[in-house]
Amino acid sequence: MKTFGVKPYYDTYRDNFKVGEMDAFNVVGFIEGTDTTLKNEVIVLGAHYDHIGYAKAIENDSIANGANDNAAGTSAVMAIAKYFATKKNNKRKYYDRFVFC
Repeated sequence: MKTFGVKPYYDTYRDNFKVGEMDAFNVVGFIEGTDTTLKNEVIVLGAHYDHIGYAKAIENDSIANGANDNAAGTSAVMAIAKYFATKKNNKRKYYDRFVFC
């Protein structure tokens, strides 16, 4: 995101948290809006890169299914971030958020 000109939301892009005993984090960045009024409105695009692993089995399936293994959602959000950061034509503030477990 830094390469594209997306700013970190916090001091860094990383927002750490716990899922039970597991360490996880979000990656959060933003692009300022260009319109003086509309930039106070926010668009949030999010995706998660990985799932949380295994959970209580349901119908003999204990995999906590989540994101595609190829991170399709994360790739799409990154492509949108690159577009808006490069074009600088977004009127509203844009946040991108990825969850990594």
